[in-house]
Amino acid sequence: MAESVYLNVQVLKGVPAGRWTMIMTMFSKSLGVDCTHCHVEGVFEKDDKPTKQTARKMLRLTGTIHREIYEGKPSPINCYTCHRGSQRPKRMTSASPR
Repeated sequence: MAESVYLNVQVLKGVPAGRWTMIMTMFSKSLGVDCTHCHVEGVFEKDDKPTKQTARKMLRLTGTIHREIYEGKPSPINCYTCHRGSQRPKRMTSASPR
């Protein structure tokens, strides 16, 4: 698991370590940023950047949505749902599904 391979894993415990790079790449592409947006280069385990704390909050939020609304079934909600390749979430113009 990721927490046995990587240091300071807090939210994504239980994720297979082999999926870690794919997940981090998805975060990066969904927000249009590179790793150093959230991580201190060379010491990824550090918590020095506020963006890393925000990312953890967003992961908790989406985790809650997956558990409570989708009840563990496949969910269409992920970082790209709101961010669409931008650091700031895109403004939603309608509450209706797209």
